[in-house]
Amino acid sequence: MGKYTYHDFLAHFGVGAAHPGGLALTKELLKGEQVTSTSKVIEVGCGTGKSAGYLASTYGCEVTAIEPHPVMLQKASQRFVKEKVQVHLLQGSSERIPVPSNSFDFLLAESVTVFTNILASLKEYARVLRPGGIALDVDMTAGHSFTSGQLREFTKLYGIKRVPTEAEWKRMGLRAGFRKVEVLKSVWVNSALKKSGVSTEETPELDPSPSLHPDLYDIWGNHQSLTEKYAGKLKYAVYRFTK
Repeated sequence: MGKYTYHDFLAHFGVGAAHPGGLALTKELLKGEQVTSTSKVIEVGCGTGKSAGYLASTYGCEVTAIEPHPVMLQKASQRFVKEKVQVHLLQGSSERIPVPSNSFDFLLAESVTVFTNILASLKEYARVLRPGGIALDVDMTAGHSFTSGQLREFTKLYGIKRVPTEAEWKRMGLRAGFRKVEVLKSVWVNSALKKSGVSTEETPELDPSPSLHPDLYDIWGNHQSLTEKYAGKLKYAVYRFTK
């Protein structure tokens, strides 16, 4: 795939709320939870910080945002200054979250976990949440188990090692230490996702870096092509993990 990765594409184009469903889905999910001004919320893989900024401005709660990509970190920091919101921004990955155990009431992960060692990340989610805490995870899901040949296409483009089914996501959540795993929403990848490349419900926000390399455009095109090819076999699902 060259020197750039799919996450480099997202970072350099500055795609805000890149997860399927976009910020509209984030708002819908948060309305279903009892988030208050006294809640402590962490977002892993915050990207350019759109969801974290929304959390802080709307709920007035304590928000911590974790992001490994340096370009994303820079753009998230700029967003929080521009929007005048208080968010604790830290560099780190979902597999090793740099915060103490039992610290948060809610955790948000939007199109992040599948790109990592999934079980390791889920164990970290359980670790940082307080007893009774909730993790909301919007993630890529296979309608049926993929063949090794099909999975190689996803590995080549996204660097991911597996695309779990809903049943597999549930089993991993329980193995990670959660006592309950629910599927709040399950949506087949559709034509709207194909057209936008990054969101099923709204036009994506872009904050592009200067002098974008042509390889980054190729990654976006390959993403759209792969999404179209597997539209009838691929879902995004919302998982609610209860510690």
